[in-house]
Amino acid sequence: MAELIVLDQWEQSPSIEQQPVLIDAVTIRDLWRFGRLERQAKSITEDINSYRVPEDLEMVLRILIAVFRVTETNIVLLV
Repeated sequence: MAELIVLDQWEQSPSIEQQPVLIDAVTIRDLWRFGRLERQAKSITEDINSYRVPEDLEMVLRILIAVFRVTETNIVLLV
């Protein structure tokens, strides 16, 4: 989830007011993990679950759809 911290500190990153939350999806072959950075609080929440594709494809898709719905309210998704 280090990429969340890097993106938060990147000078071209949108301001905290514009995008208060950053969401991250990390994949290693068929394994997916998700995380979230609350930029104001400097707090990272990492999902304790790992998801495998194709076994957990439905859950991965549900998470991604939920994230994309939330991105309409100023949250950045990194994939």
